[in-house]
Amino acid sequence: IIYGGFSHECEDYCKDTWSFDLKKSVWQKIEQSSSNPAPGKRWKFTMIEGRSGDGDHPIVLLFGGHRLWHGFADDNSAENKWGSYSIFPKGGYLNDLWIYEERSNSSSGAWLEVNGKESCATKPGISWDSRNFVQCKIIWPK
Repeated sequence: IIYGGFSHECEDYCKDTWSFDLKKSVWQKIEQSSSNPAPGKRWKFTMIEGRSGDGDHPIVLLFGGHRLWHGFADDNSAENKWGSYSIFPKGGYLNDLWIYEERSNSSSGAWLEVNGKESCATKPGISWDSRNFVQCKIIWPK
């Protein structure tokens, strides 16, 4: 399974999913429906293969990356301070986790966004300026 990339099929970075059949030596594009969203256009992300919770089939995990600036949308300008996200989602570095899981007895699959839980704790330092320091981290499900 591969995701995204830069191609002539897209205006810039792609948001497509492809599967390679080792027996037939053929690439197959996996169509996504509006009810089954994909991670969206991005680059410099990380992908690894894993196993499903029951261990029966492989999954692919996609984390983070960088999304191009939303300001390139036609509805953005200096007048609206480049603040519209109606066409493109907000750009910048991403901190999201997606899992791709193949459907059983099918050549298609689905992307699922996994949300982490933010956990914050006070960590006062030894200086007066650091007395109100709070450290936060995201805990991802196992």
